[in-house]
Amino acid sequence: MDLCVVWVDQQMAKLFHFSEDRMERETLPGAPLYDEIAKKVSQAKRVLILGPGDTRSHLHDRIKEKFPVIAMRIVGCEGSDHSTDHHIATYAMKYFQKPVA
Repeated sequence: MDLCVVWVDQQMAKLFHFSEDRMERETLPGAPLYDEIAKKVSQAKRVLILGPGDTRSHLHDRIKEKFPVIAMRIVGCEGSDHSTDHHIATYAMKYFQKPVA
């Protein structure tokens, strides 16, 4: 996949994988497993991490510590309240400055 947006909080993670012509969404219920998330975004060229509170920063720090190659592809780690899938996709289109889905 070309782009990946991870929205994460203390209860779940949502992963949005974008290519030129489609979006695939995956939900990981329960407390976020940072290593599992990192492995699921490992093929993305660019990764954006979103979420409320400190969870997004913890994920970012864990990836930098344990997965430095993936960390180099993280383009942002930004605060975002509980967002709908549509809001996240719209945010991704604006952030990456192109239609992605």
